[in-house]
Amino acid sequence: MRLDVAVKPILRVDGRPVVGPGRYRLLKAVDEEGTLKGAAERVGWSYEYARRSVRAIEEVVGEPVVVTERGGSGGGRAVLTETGKKLVREYERALERIRGAGLDVIL
Repeated sequence: MRLDVAVKPILRVDGRPVVGPGRYRLLKAVDEEGTLKGAAERVGWSYEYARRSVRAIEEVVGEPVVVTERGGSGGGRAVLTETGKKLVREYERALERIRGAGLDVIL
């Protein structure tokens, strides 16, 4: 039997957990897909669960992390705010530090 250690990074704001692996993947997918619906599908979540997750992040940080525009004939769109981008960058820095220490990461 081989045992090892894997780390599940969680960003906290004032001690409150705000972004773990799932929410990180969602924010990253919003940035790459350009829609909350597309991002939710990409990470395997329902649109409603993704929307609630974004709201939960925003409640903790106290400002928007995703800005959405309602769809029309071309569909809606979503973009990360500067705060949303900062959360992604900080999470990625944490991943680098953890991997740099030779540990596995749970995403």
